[in-house]
Order: sequence, then structure tokens, then C-alpha cells
Amino acid sequence: MSGKNNPPIDSTGLIIGESAFNVIYINNSNFFFASNPLQGDNEHGTCGSVAAQLLLSYNNYYNDRRIIAPEHLNGEWHNGNKNYKYPDENPNACADPMLMTRQTTGSNNAYYNALITAIEPGAFSCCKPSPKYDADGVLVHSHPGSTTTQVTNGMRNILNSRNISHFTNSYANNEANVKAQINSNRPLIIGMAKSLGGYDHWVIGYGYGDFTYPAEHPNAGLTRSGFITHFGWSSDKNMTDNSWSIGRNNVWINSAWCDYYITMQINHTHNFISTGTFHNGKIILRCNTCKHRKTEANNIFASGKGTPDDPFIITTASHLNNVRDYYSRYFKLGNDIDLQNVQWTPIPSFEGTFEGNGKTIRNLKMVYSPANSSGYGLFINNNNTIQNLKVTANINFQNYTSGYVEIAISVGVIAVNNYGVIYSCQVSASSGDPMIYCKTGFTGTVGGITARNFGAINRSDNNGIIYSSGNTGGIAGYNGNSIMTCNNNALICYSYVDNRITKTHSIGGIAGTNYSSISNVTNTAMILYGGYSQLNDNQLQPRMAHITGSNFGTINNSSWHGGSVNKGLLINYSWTQSGVTYTHDQALYVRSAATGL
Repeated sequence: MSGKNNPPIDSTGLIIGESAFNVIYINNSNFFFASNPLQGDNEHGTCGSVAAQLLLSYNNYYNDRRIIAPEHLNGEWHNGNKNYKYPDENPNACADPMLMTRQTTGSNNAYYNALITAIEPGAFSCCKPSPKYDADGVLVHSHPGSTTTQVTNGMRNILNSRNISHFTNSYANNEANVKAQINSNRPLIIGMAKSLGGYDHWVIGYGYGDFTYPAEHPNAGLTRSGFITHFGWSSDKNMTDNSWSIGRNNVWINSAWCDYYITMQINHTHNFISTGTFHNGKIILRCNTCKHRKTEANNIFASGKGTPDDPFIITTASHLNNVRDYYSRYFKLGNDIDLQNVQWTPIPSFEGTFEGNGKTIRNLKMVYSPANSSGYGLFINNNNTIQNLKVTANINFQNYTSGYVEIAISVGVIAVNNYGVIYSCQVSASSGDPMIYCKTGFTGTVGGITARNFGAINRSDNNGIIYSSGNTGGIAGYNGNSIMTCNNNALICYSYVDNRITKTHSIGGIAGTNYSSISNVTNTAMILYGGYSQLNDNQLQPRMAHITGSNFGTINNSSWHGGSVNKGLLINYSWTQSGVTYTHDQALYVRSAATGL
């Protein structure tokens, strides 16, 4: 009961929360205090529905975006188009995921009406069909308000209908337990009682503290503990006639005025993934389950915004690996990157600009895995521009035994497939190792720069030894577009496979097979058949030449200086399979004049 020790609430002088001291707030108190979320109007004693709307809106904003359906958020949801007419009024569509306005934090009147239906449907018939007024002309409301059970069960039903995992319950007032909820950063609904000196009114508690009545108050000097609340009144009910008064979103209430409280805990943990987009230089993350969004400082790269004028700067192996999540942006190496302790997984697709800045990615390492059928390289597909980059690599399939089964895999140190531009790039072997070692059963396409070129490779060099048993070139295993002003300066060795596998592969210093244009290129190294293995009469030799093993396009202004082609022993070999005799004249397939340069 109220009295001298517990003065009653004063509707003309609500106590501002900022007048309290020793105040503790939930971490996200600005949701209630600063953003002042949109809510329904407590016109007919529906404060229970207003409090439920505020608490559910809070948990939707922070804890699970599935709580409130799209049509019940602000921004005017158009179900046919699956979008919002005013996206900046909606927390799921606004450009800034952290935007806190009355619209983005609140919910609309349709949701408020849905809550009244779930909690206190009798409010819809309040003052109907014939409104009544007291002697002073004040409207008399017939709706008695909502009970603790109605508010609790109504919110449970709303959450259950949305398949939200939660724990929602009500308790008799206990100041220590209310404070424990706030200390756990969970706002809650608090019920006041007129019989205890308050109103018969539901509010949202999001802080607690002590208040000393000021000198001008009849209870001057009296100190009481209480809660900081969002009062749930509409703005036209603001009371500001005393210096310690405020409107509805930051009101101190005496804990002695309260009789019940209702808690809500949402059992959802966000699973954030990158959206690949940014806001004001910060990365936008989205929960993969409930679609909640947030921004984080850009620690995924050293600096930058991923734009042409401010590219992402890469200074660590982790930064380099993160390129796969932002593959359409602009990047620049800030220093050499060492992948010595990294078993690299190729980046599937690159559609941005990668500026190597003359720096080196060292020790790119990969081993064969039957699960990888896409290929092996820094990237699988380059669809834009990679330039001014150096890479040292050891792509080694030596320890994998395939028996007599052909394994058609593709290897290119920079990119397995180039559909864009590779400019001024150099590849070489990591210290003491061949750059690419995939012989004995590997029958795919292998190139020092790229396995298959459908774009343009310009001013790029291979300086790493390649052992292969498939179509192989120092620059590209297959060229379907343009290779210009490139050099091969390292041994290309075709290693034989078992004689049961027939081979007509093409090996060249620049390209294994050329179907388009090669110009102004040079091979300075040996093109070798057999490697360190002894030749015998059962081995089938490939097409081999200085520039390209098989040429179906054009080769201009190209040469070899100090390079050679070692074709081994040429024979006419015959064998019988399933009763049919086959012959293979190796000499027809290794004449440089017929098949390349």
C-alpha cells in the first residue's frame, strides 16, 4: 500500500529515469529510450497488448527476425513483389542494418490488432455500441484491461504460431528477480497495481535504479529503489509539468507499486555469414537462419572498402582466403603472403580485380583429392582481371596411385580456367620442388598460368618445372583465345603412362593445343618425353613442340632460344584389344612441322 514511505504515482509528474542514480540498463536500452519504437495506442485499456508489442518487437529486432511476419513490420510489405515500398522503414531492408528509428524498431497497427485479438479481444467492443461518459464528460471504458495470464498466454500463442522456440512465463513481483533479468540483458513486462500506489498498468522494464524525491516534492529526501520503464503511453499523454517528469519511454517507477512480471527468453543463436556487401566501410553479416543483420568492423581484410579507389588490402593468408566471399570486389596485395602452413582450397570464381602489386604469394600447395573435380589452382575461374602477381607453387599428385584408371583433372597455378585477363603474372616452383607434379594416370589439362585460356594472357611467364601426363603447356594447356608476349623458362616433361592407356596428348612450351592466337612468345626450356623413367617399346608418345604441340590457330613472331624438344624413341606400335588390332605410328604425332613449332 502507498503512504508516506511509498508515495503513489503522480500522473501529472511522472519521474524521469535519468533522475535516478545507481542506474543499471540492459545493453540495448537505446531500443526503448532513444529509438522509441512505433506501437499501438492504448486507447481502451489495452496496455497489456502495447507492452507485448514492445517486448516482441525488441526480441524480433535483436534475437530472432522470424518473430514478426513481414506484413506486420513497417515499410508497407507487398507480398506479390516480396518487397517493401519504403525499405528504409524496415529493419530487414534498410541500407544500414543497424538503423534504429521508430519505424525500424517498431511494428505496425496490424500487428497491434493481432495482439489484441490474442490477448484481450474484448477491447474491440469497448464503448460500443453506445459510449458512456462520467459527470465530467470523460469517456467511461467498459474494457477492464488484461490479466497476467491473458498477456502471458497471448504472447505464447503468438510465438508458437510462428514456430519460435522460447520460454515465456509470469511471476509474482520479486525485485531481486526483476533485476536479475535486467542484468541478463532481457527486458520484461512489469505489472503495476493501483492498490499498491501505482496504476493498474503494464510497462516494459529495461533498467533499475534508486530515486530520491527532490526538495519541492512533499516527500523530499525520501529514497526508494525502482525500475526504469517504457510506459507505453502515446505521445499525446506525455506529462512534463515538473522538472523530473517525462513522457512514456523513460519513466522510473517504485518497485513497491508492482505486483507481477512476465519474462521472455528466445532460444535462438544467430549463425552469421557474410553477405559480401558493405555499409560505410563495415561488413554486413546476416544470420543464415533468421536473416537478422548486423555490421562489423572490416577485420576480414587489412583495410579498404573493395572499390576501385579503395580496394581491400590483403596482408595475411586469412585475408587471401576471404577473397572467396567477396569475389566481385577490388583487391590489392599489401605485402608478400606465405601459404606454407595452408593446404589451399581453390577460390571457385573470381569476378573482380586482383592487383598483385608486384608482391608474391608463396608456397601455394595442393594435393589430389577425389572429391575435387573442378581443378587445382589459386582460382578455378577467372572472369575479370588478375595482374602484377607472382606465385610460387607446389601442386603435387606424386603420392596418389591411380593404377590403370585415367584421372582427368586440370591444373593452372593462377586459374584453372581463364575467361578474363591475366596480365604481368609470373609463376615458379616453391623451393626445391617441381611446380606441378601430376604424372602416371593424370590425363587432364595442365598449364603453368592456366589450364584452359578462353580470355587473354599477356606479359606473363612460367618459371616452374611441370611433370604431366596430359595436355600440357608452360603458359596454358589449351588456348582458345589470345596469348601474347609470354615466356616459358622451365622444363615441361611429359611422363608416360601404362601402355593400356592410349595417348594422343599435345605438349608445348607455351600451349599444349592452340585453337586461336599465339604471338610474340618465347620458349627457352626443354620439352621432354619420359622424364626420369626408362623408355620402352610399349610407350605411346604425344605430340610435342617448342611453342604448341598441336596448332589449329595462328602463331606469329614466336621463337625458342636455347630450348629443345626431346622426343625419345619413335616406333610404330601395334596391339590387340577385344580381337581388334590397332597400330600407332609415333612419328606421325611428334613431327614439329606438322603439329606446331
